[in-house]
Amino acid sequence: MGRNMDLNATTVMLACLFWDLVWGTPGLFLAMPLMAAIKSICEHVPGWKPWANLMSAREADVPVPPPKTIIHDPDRTVVMDGTHEAPAKAVR
Repeated sequence: MGRNMDLNATTVMLACLFWDLVWGTPGLFLAMPLMAAIKSICEHVPGWKPWANLMSAREADVPVPPPKTIIHDPDRTVVMDGTHEAPAKAVR
């Protein structure tokens, strides 16, 4: 049932445990519809989108960063991502 609502297995298990503690057996029957409603609300509220992604069975729609630019020079190799300093040129 969690697959049709796009809920991951951890969310399903935690929801069943939580709603069972709150309402007992009726909570087990209501756990999935409640979690689907909560996830739907989280998907439509801009600041709550990360919570919807956390409950989702699919990967989040996160933009992929561009690959690093590598410039090869016979004397040195520099990775242009702003985190590495260029090595000093060797004296021959």
